Amino acid sequence: NRNRSFSYSFTHLNEFISSLLRHICNSTGWSYGEAWTFHSESQRIESDPNWYCSSDNQEIKNFRNQSVNFKFQIGEHLIGRAWKSGKPEWISNLSNHYLFARSKLVEELGFQSAVAIPITSHQETQMVLVFLLQSNQEANNELVELISMIAQPLSVLLSLQQAKFELKESNRLLSEKVAKRTAKLLELNQELESFSYSVSHDLRAPLRAIDGFSAILAQESQMNLSEKGKRYLQIIRDSTRQMSQLIEDLLSFAHMNRRDMTRTALPTNEMIESIIENLKSQYFNQHFEVKVQDLPIIYGDPPMMKQVFVNLLSNAFKYSSKKQSAQIEVGFEEDEHEIIFYVKDNGVGFDMQYAGKLFGVFQRLHGPQEYEGTGVGLSMVKRIITRHGGRVWADSQLNVGSTFYIALPKRKSDR
Repeated sequence: NRNRSFSYSFTHLNEFISSLLRHICNSTGWSYGEAWTFHSESQRIESDPNWYCSSDNQEIKNFRNQSVNFKFQIGEHLIGRAWKSGKPEWISNLSNHYLFARSKLVEELGFQSAVAIPITSHQETQMVLVFLLQSNQEANNELVELISMIAQPLSVLLSLQQAKFELKESNRLLSEKVAKRTAKLLELNQELESFSYSVSHDLRAPLRAIDGFSAILAQESQMNLSEKGKRYLQIIRDSTRQMSQLIEDLLSFAHMNRRDMTRTALPTNEMIESIIENLKSQYFNQHFEVKVQDLPIIYGDPPMMKQVFVNLLSNAFKYSSKKQSAQIEVGFEEDEHEIIFYVKDNGVGFDMQYAGKLFGVFQRLHGPQEYEGTGVGLSMVKRIITRHGGRVWADSQLNVGSTFYIALPKRKSDR
């Protein structure tokens, strides 16, 4: 591959190349063998660390040290020509040969001939093996062809190694891309939260003014307003209160990701019993049968986790309030990794084909004329549980009831 370089990180590949060079030299009587690879950084063919010589002396080591300084373009000199053509190149007389850049160096070592054998795969050169002979030999095409066949497994290993490198590089680029997009999304999310927090905060003052003045108008003009005027004024006040509640919910939702989390042991049953007593006081003229299991302790942020159960239980009370016998159950299940809490009711339920919308902001499956609400409560539940490393989902059937689940990861000490 002419556009990429890759390192031979696996020891067995280096060992294979060295062993291959040694066996070829020993079998043919050739004195010296080396490998050359293409490096994308320099855009040159450079000496590979793997080599073999039948005589290991200081002169050979000096030759090796000087060889690593040579770098060839594709098509240049003996090695570059073999790389470009994908065919073996043979020089019978190295003395001052224009195709062999190291001719003066090899003369001092007594080398007289050179052979360059490219290792190719799918018509792409992956490596060139160079051999130096201490005799002036004419080209032996049959021998070169035989060596090329013997070296063919090296092509497979190089292809595998290159594929691994390209996969690793692709994963690295993908990770960088994902990290950049994640950072950008976080930045946009923070900007959006800051915007919603600022807008919601700034809207509270004029809404209080509208509500206050409409209340004064209702009191002072009670006798002078027609029934239609009184109805319009009441619509103004109801809409103001609804908008005020929506802003409060938005502020809470935006604040949920802005505040720091603390984790502590929470007495789950005590917290839930307190929420249920408060809700029963709001529905004092209705009967609710509420069952609460003996629940395990939750480790989480106290205000956040209380908000989760307030929202889930409020929905259970609200959507089962029209039943003659409203039944609500709070329980749990667990496995090796999670504790799964659930809040179950026998209320109005919903169609499961819309379950994907449940936890989105402002998503409501029932109209405001049927049940009050802003559509923020469940999205807040999901955000809190997600910050705690958990997950949320629901199961329901129209006119039968709903069950909402929150799964929290167990601590290691709890397993």
